[in-house]
Amino acid sequence: SGSAEYEARRALFEERAWEAGRHNRRKDQSWRWDSANQFADRMDAELAKVRAWRGPKVQRTSASLLEMGARFRSHGGDGRQHARQQCTMPAEASWAHLNATKQILDQGSCGSCSALATAVVLAAHHEIHHGHVRSFAPQELVSCTLNPEACGGR
Repeated sequence: SGSAEYEARRALFEERAWEAGRHNRRKDQSWRWDSANQFADRMDAELAKVRAWRGPKVQRTSASLLEMGARFRSHGGDGRQHARQQCTMPAEASWAHLNATKQILDQGSCGSCSALATAVVLAAHHEIHHGHVRSFAPQELVSCTLNPEACGGR
């Protein structure tokens, strides 16, 4: 304690805890931030190492979106009328009661956020349809999935 690094990390932690508290006090927020976790005192360079790959740098134009919309409409309109005829959706839904959504997973520094998210979704899907939790191994997904962009999830 007392070193320059300690003081810098302490200041980061306090700033992030204050931001989380400010966010959590807002009435229009439906979700809450944890004020303290293993990332609260990390420097920007350290956080950059654990952030997910953002995808390829592909230039998109509005013309291509317009073309896609025209093609979509040419195959039966916007699809909303068909969807309304098929089923009635509830005004809201929550999966917070599922055991699969209660476990907090830690990707560490490997950047395997997509594998962790996939494992949770698979576990939740299994619980919804079979009534019990089944675990899925994020590491198996990481080990068996190509990583051409080298996002860090090895």
